[in-house]
Amino acid sequence: MYQSRRDDFLRLLLSLGVGLLLCGLAFWQFDWLGTDLASEISHGKNEDWDWQLTMYEVTRLGVVEFGELPTWNPFTQGGVPLLANPEFPLFYPPFVLIVLFGTTAGIKLWILFHTGLLVLGCYIAGREIGLSRLSSHGASIAILCSAFVPAFIGYGHIMFLPLGWLPLAWVAYRRGAWHLSALALSLSFLAGGHYLLLYGALWIGLDAFFGSIDLHRAKWLALPLALNGLAIGQIWLGIPILAALILAILYQRFSSWGGYKILLYTGLTALLLLGVKLATAPSLFERAERLTAQTSTSIADACPDEGVIPSPPDCYSSPVVALSVMSSERERFSGHEGQNVFYSSWPVVLGFIGIVAMAWINPSVGLIGLLFWSFGWGGATPVNLLELLHRLPGFDHIRVVERYSLIWTLFVGWGCGYLADYFARRRWVWGVVAGALALWWIYISAPKSALAQRTGPMPSGRPVLLEDEPFRQLEGDRTNFEAVRSNQGKLDCWTTAWLEDPAEGLSAVGRADYRGEAWLMDPSMSVPATFTTSEIVVTLPVAGEVIINQNWYKGWSVDGHDVGRYRGLLSANLPSGEHTFTYRPPGLFLGLLASFFGVFVVLARGLWPRGVRPTSESDPQR
Repeated sequence: MYQSRRDDFLRLLLSLGVGLLLCGLAFWQFDWLGTDLASEISHGKNEDWDWQLTMYEVTRLGVVEFGELPTWNPFTQGGVPLLANPEFPLFYPPFVLIVLFGTTAGIKLWILFHTGLLVLGCYIAGREIGLSRLSSHGASIAILCSAFVPAFIGYGHIMFLPLGWLPLAWVAYRRGAWHLSALALSLSFLAGGHYLLLYGALWIGLDAFFGSIDLHRAKWLALPLALNGLAIGQIWLGIPILAALILAILYQRFSSWGGYKILLYTGLTALLLLGVKLATAPSLFERAERLTAQTSTSIADACPDEGVIPSPPDCYSSPVVALSVMSSERERFSGHEGQNVFYSSWPVVLGFIGIVAMAWINPSVGLIGLLFWSFGWGGATPVNLLELLHRLPGFDHIRVVERYSLIWTLFVGWGCGYLADYFARRRWVWGVVAGALALWWIYISAPKSALAQRTGPMPSGRPVLLEDEPFRQLEGDRTNFEAVRSNQGKLDCWTTAWLEDPAEGLSAVGRADYRGEAWLMDPSMSVPATFTTSEIVVTLPVAGEVIINQNWYKGWSVDGHDVGRYRGLLSANLPSGEHTFTYRPPGLFLGLLASFFGVFVVLARGLWPRGVRPTSESDPQR
């Protein structure tokens, strides 16, 4: 007994040591984005980093400088909704890092927090599905030593970094802790990960489905799914694979419905927690026509840059070619095109074999990995399962196919770990071989992943920040973030608010028609105005129609009354004196009420006795 406990303790110490080493690896790769903690993050005009820095800085200003709930961003493209944007970060607890340390340093610490969370979440999920303590780290190794997440950091797609919440949500669901599962899912969205919320919901929904069918029959689904994932580019196999898949589905038999009950509780609680986001976002999406279902699915056939063999459109024409692209350093790193890049083919091959093996031995886990594999390849697989998925409400608006690679990259890592455990249990030497292969892959891939995120310092010769200037709209080479730091608006910039073209009446300093940020129509004169992240205060010397140089949007009011519009701008007929224009997103009050109730449900459920049984039993290896 004593010997067994000591061995368990030593294994635990070894596992913790590996986890700390992986966190150290993530920090070394990150290296403060190639600068230091305080140095400004390199970004250019209209780049993703420019938008992320702007949104975080405007939110910070609203809280710290103006002491209000920031609902409107007056600094970007003539004014855009802030709180209603799905990437609005205020309600996410780690935003306190930005409040305490400022936007630049706070975001860098924010990134480090989430890489550590990813290592922890992948390990806990690995243990949940039965992997040994060392092999459970396979998913985090796969993420850190491939291109997707590091390139997201370098590109400014930090809304994907809260990926670590999804394995935690999955584990909580499997353990029957629906309140914690809902909380983890909600946190992924509150951090800006609206993609992640859908991926997490799909992940848990698939677990509920596979957990409800007879596992002895479920494994027969692995065969057509494995063939579909393997036969990339072989569209001619679509009909026979689809027929085999239909037969395998008809062969299934439901054995338990308990998982759906937990799934229902999880979904309803998550909807409550996200009430403030879900209640305010529709108006923004509606104006941008994002609530119109897409009519086609993008296909994972984007190719590397010109000059790379094979040339378009044959990048994913066969499994061998696809594998060569995935191991190529020339694949695009933007996160918009193509699949993940692993810098070597063997992790993908071994990981896929491991996923297939899991799907046969432990169908409730491995089948999820196979399905995400097919989703991530879109139309490149013989049976385009992604097209079927996008017939579901909500998923028809998420058309960026390759980002499903985020999930199947985790399963590739767990698949490698599953194979390592399988052979190590038979001969210890195979465990040593698996460890040596992992170290070799880290050695060749980690430096390349590091280069993808080390953007370096801001280029020299940037425009000097303005000081003691009143708020006004500018155009030119200055980035939006630089303009915000100078208390200036940026008219000629891009925004993820998905607005229509800016209002035709907008103007900026230097244009012939610029009349100030607020003016009276008759008599024609500029009037003083102060701008915050939810209000605009104007002082009128005489009564008249005042025009504000900001986009009109549903939710604006002035002194409690509706606001009109003039050439797309805010306008109102007002008497002389001081008046306050206020922006409140439609649905804000009901959304906040729902979120507060959701928090109450989570806290109350945490105090109640455990009344719901886990959906699965885990049997982790030592």
